[in-house]
Amino acid sequence: MHRDHVPHLPPNFTLLGSSTVCPVQGMVQTYGTNQSAPSEKIDPSNTHILTVQGHPEFTASIVEKLVDIRAERGIFDQGVAEKARLDAVKAHDGTGRIGTAIWKVLASGQRKEPSEC
Repeated sequence: MHRDHVPHLPPNFTLLGSSTVCPVQGMVQTYGTNQSAPSEKIDPSNTHILTVQGHPEFTASIVEKLVDIRAERGIFDQGVAEKARLDAVKAHDGTGRIGTAIWKVLASGQRKEPSEC
């Protein structure tokens, strides 16, 4: 689905997830630390950057419409389109774990001055 991606984890980031198709599915950088171990619990109020490769806000119907458009325009061949349609209805962590994590970071209200980063 994506035409761009992050091929390698940047320095001072913690990898949140990966797959065989996309080695960096999500990453986080916290304030004032070099790099958190993946097993560490990350404090939402200390989160400087949180990013995910996909679109956790996309529902199956949104993805299906995007796939239809891309298939009609020849961006996806029939095989890719069919796989994407099947994947669109699979269970995922977008509105659950990922959505909750994003809201925790946004709700923490933590603001740091550039000199504190």
